[in-house]
Amino acid sequence: MPTRSEIATNPNKPVTTQKNRLGRKKQLLCVVQVAKGSLMAANRLFLPQNVVDTWLAEGRVRLMGDELKLEPQGHVLHLTSALHFKSEVAGGPDEHELVGKVKAMDAVAALSGEHCADSVVLGDNAYEVEEGFLAEPTSGVTADDNDQQPDAITRLFMEM
Repeated sequence: MPTRSEIATNPNKPVTTQKNRLGRKKQLLCVVQVAKGSLMAANRLFLPQNVVDTWLAEGRVRLMGDELKLEPQGHVLHLTSALHFKSEVAGGPDEHELVGKVKAMDAVAALSGEHCADSVVLGDNAYEVEEGFLAEPTSGVTADDNDQQPDAITRLFMEM
């Protein structure tokens, strides 16, 4: 199993599933890397839709509009609909350099991308995507320095 620091320091190759002690697949998370000086908020995390669904069914989280409350810690995350671009499937080059990246739905629309289920068509490219959410803490988790980001939020989720 990867350590928290391995996931936090290697967001371009996130582990998406792993078998637990009972042999069941366990969905892990994709950390969104934020470069120094970026206008993007620190401590963002991609949560696949199936992870959120599982956590809701298990009572680990509560959904309140566009906020997700972690139980029992009480940490609150603001959710924004997003897509994780897994691969380019049309056979052409990834002209938009989206593979491996997470984009909010608004950003995909701004690129004139057409999203349907698990795919996005953008110009001559077609991408396999995973639906989910960008999660940003609204309380309880802060990072004073971008060098420490995504560690604070990663630690929070690895302890769940």
